[in-house]
Amino acid sequence: MPEDSFRRAVAAAARALAHQHSLKLNLPPPRPEEPTHVARVRGTADAAAMKERFHDAETHAQTLPSSEPARSILEAAEQARVDALGGDEYDGVRVNLDAELTLRYRDADLDHIVERDEAPLADVVRLMVREWLTGAPPPRPALMMIELWRPWFNQHARSELMEMTRQVHDQEAFAAQTLRLVARFPKSALEVPPVLTPKPHDPERGEDRTEQGEPNGSEALIHHPKRRWETRPKLSLPDAKALEAESARYSVFTREFDEVIDAHRLTNPDDLLRLRRKLDALLRTVGGGIAQLAHRLQRQLLARQSRSWVFDLEDGILDSGRLARVVATPHQPLSFKREQKSEFPDTVVSLLVDNSGSMRGVPITTAALCTDLLAQTLERCGVKVEILGFTTKAWKGGESRRKWSELGKPETPGRLNDLRHIIYKSASVPWRRARRRLGVMLHPDLLRENIDGEALLWAHGRLVARREARRILMVISDGAPIDDSTISANDRSFLDRHLRSVIAAIEAYSPIELVAIGIGHDVTRYYRRSITVASPEDLGAAMVEQLEELFLRQS
Repeated sequence: MPEDSFRRAVAAAARALAHQHSLKLNLPPPRPEEPTHVARVRGTADAAAMKERFHDAETHAQTLPSSEPARSILEAAEQARVDALGGDEYDGVRVNLDAELTLRYRDADLDHIVERDEAPLADVVRLMVREWLTGAPPPRPALMMIELWRPWFNQHARSELMEMTRQVHDQEAFAAQTLRLVARFPKSALEVPPVLTPKPHDPERGEDRTEQGEPNGSEALIHHPKRRWETRPKLSLPDAKALEAESARYSVFTREFDEVIDAHRLTNPDDLLRLRRKLDALLRTVGGGIAQLAHRLQRQLLARQSRSWVFDLEDGILDSGRLARVVATPHQPLSFKREQKSEFPDTVVSLLVDNSGSMRGVPITTAALCTDLLAQTLERCGVKVEILGFTTKAWKGGESRRKWSELGKPETPGRLNDLRHIIYKSASVPWRRARRRLGVMLHPDLLRENIDGEALLWAHGRLVARREARRILMVISDGAPIDDSTISANDRSFLDRHLRSVIAAIEAYSPIELVAIGIGHDVTRYYRRSITVASPEDLGAAMVEQLEELFLRQS
């Protein structure tokens, strides 16, 4: 399509979305030679349309504070609110806004930000508010910047952010809550707010890709979070350089054939029901010991949720100790009581299960039993649970290796197989709705190769997008990463080195608590917090032991 026709079409669509035929747009200058040009124009137009649609200028002017840093933060939060409302109403708008935001931060000079005070506070607030309103993680180029501030937000501003999610449809109330958030910031952060510096435009930049060669689409950002902490200089300088070198050496030949898939899409409804019945039968016959351990954990968790009674209330449950008062003075209102309890800390647990061929038989059966029972147990205690699996789509490389062969088998191609990451149960879905999907773990054709490093990054990226105060990732595996296709075309320690660099980065910098259980394989050489069990039968006890230590120890 010619550039003029394209820009007229985008402008017309924006006016229709805004319900305003006189809307004036300030679109980026024509750069048809730039592959990201279309995404920039569409994102800019949609942002203007959503601001016209959901933003009231008079209300905004009345709430603007006199301080310039506070004004910039308020405007950033308001833009996040507008974008969230637009993305919630139109899926296409959400995709365009996410892409434009990613491009903006990709072009900004963020490499120098290694301390919290160096990050532009308005941009930090916009991305944090966006995450709370939509659940979408920050664009990858800004991830490091956000992680510098995330602990502060979790400790000092959770109540304000939570209230902002409730007031998203009320601009005035949302602005008032934003100003309460501004008052929380230390004065030093508001004195000289840094600003983002865009990099010069480079028409030779190539395709719309991140530095890892992945598309800038929002789904790619969620499912393939890469190199998130590797450059954070909290390690000693030699260790930081070594970690960066290990990560840089990891490459992927192609992601064209990778997939993230819900478990129920891997089989037909009849097999889904059959596999669930098989899992139920196993629970009845061999799941008794695991069930007892799960119940023990449940009792201990519920014991932490202390309960007490509040007396002398005007409504509630009639207090039997006040019956004499009721008879003597029936008009006395303060004769009721109500139970109150302290809620368990807001927590989510992600169980990442190795679905490789070496898990076939008793190991994968035990893993399915344990994850099923623990999901039920933790859900009863108010803890959200996500169950994920990782394998490959084929043996010996699949479509990726065929494509590599067709291109003449270039040397050191990097990861050379088709990933399959499986969602058995997401954290937002209750166990009763996901219970049938858990049986798919017993499907005989599911288990193939295991590429642990990328699976760990994927599961970790999903947890980072969650809003819970405490996030735990438990990895269940029976061996080191193995993929014959990748190892045969690269250094034999290629996958092992990448897994070590990913674990080191998460353990050093991430707010996620990482634990691991090895089945017949010593994982303590990889993970700092881990346990190894000699046989699959010990898996249930090990999982409960680890969870008890995490939940019941004093934070």
